[in-house]
Amino acid sequence: MIDESRVLRKLQVVTDSLSKLEELARMDRDAFLADFRSIDSAKHNLQTSIEAMIDICNHIISRKRLRAPATNAESL
Repeated sequence: MIDESRVLRKLQVVTDSLSKLEELARMDRDAFLADFRSIDSAKHNLQTSIEAMIDICNHIISRKRLRAPATNAESL
């Protein structure tokens, strides 16, 4: 059975990360590129959201007893 609370927690991670990315996207391009903290934050939040989505997919795949994906891309 799919653990709905687990999926919802991961979806919240995705939502939070995307909100932070949207805030960074509103920055002036030159200011963003000049600030390594902004670049690092964008990378981190993008990676965090992708990992959470992969976790959700793998959880559903596992619970439905589907064939294990060979790659993360295949999970998605």
